[in-house]
Amino acid sequence: MFKLIQARINKTINDKYTSDSELYIYISLIIAMIFSWGTHVVLLITMSAMGISVMVATNVLSLIVYVIAIVILVWRRAYKLTGIIIAVEVTLYTSLYSFFVGTNDYIICYYGLLILFQIMIPYASARFRTIMSVTVWVAAASTAIVGVNSVPAYPLQTQSAVAFMSVFNVTTLLLGAAIELLFSGIIRNIITQSNTSRVNEYKKQATRDPLTGLYNRRYTEDFIENISERSKSIHWCVAMLDVDEFKAINDKMGHSAGDEVLKNLAGILSRNLRRTDILCRWGGEEFLIFLSDIEIESATRILNKLRRLIEESTLVEGICVTVTIGAVEVDLSDVKSSISRCDELMYVGKQQGRNQVISANA
Repeated sequence: MFKLIQARINKTINDKYTSDSELYIYISLIIAMIFSWGTHVVLLITMSAMGISVMVATNVLSLIVYVIAIVILVWRRAYKLTGIIIAVEVTLYTSLYSFFVGTNDYIICYYGLLILFQIMIPYASARFRTIMSVTVWVAAASTAIVGVNSVPAYPLQTQSAVAFMSVFNVTTLLLGAAIELLFSGIIRNIITQSNTSRVNEYKKQATRDPLTGLYNRRYTEDFIENISERSKSIHWCVAMLDVDEFKAINDKMGHSAGDEVLKNLAGILSRNLRRTDILCRWGGEEFLIFLSDIEIESATRILNKLRRLIEESTLVEGICVTVTIGAVEVDLSDVKSSISRCDELMYVGKQQGRNQVISANA
């Protein structure tokens, strides 16, 4: 049961359709119910030790009510209904305790905590929560009047029992208030951090190729649009790399082998390029590489080194994989034309026997 509830909570937190305010209410209600459930466990043990059977039964019933409320919240997200259940349970429990045991141990503190609950947790409209707060205040006043003018059926028998319950009830009030006040800011901070992580993950998914983990074409096209403004003082070269006979690999060994080739190739390229270089999967078996702050001669040497390393590596068992690369210096005034020229040079290399680097000046 608890594992299912935890899984459900995690699903809600990660649900992209859950608003910040809804998530705040959800977590706040969960914390409030866990706190109330723990309070009733202690009260159950205490009432059992004091032999007040009617309050033992009442505490057991309260624990069951909170389990039901948590299930309703987690599975149905019924925020208003959950808030009503909490308010009714606290009101009824406090009223019954006052009637059977008495009010000389500050039991009416729970009414104050319940009013704070109405103020801090927006589980329903402000108007509804105002009505609930007034109702709780009326219940508190009525309980105080009845407590003063009646004799409880099961009063606490000793001064030590009164002192213990008084300390417990006041402590519960202060601790509950602290949790509601302090955790309010903490919860909002957690939500903010969660949203930041979520946004970063979405950005990553939007700009990364799911198979290789490299930048995708969408990211690279944005980079191309801005490279002339961001890199006026940097000399760039661009290279188009294509896997030789890739269709034959897929036909002979299956698409899973082809995917393995692309993933392993991406790994080799990533490990052997500089951090300042930009590597992306341009489409299919084609990769685009922007080499920063480098002349075409040096870029050609680096690309030839990569080509030999790929040829000597085992990208997939049972076959030797080679690549053909076309490279040019980038014309920052027309980057797309540089890429087209790169593509043309790569196909020249294909026609000349593959597994080579063909480069040219801008």
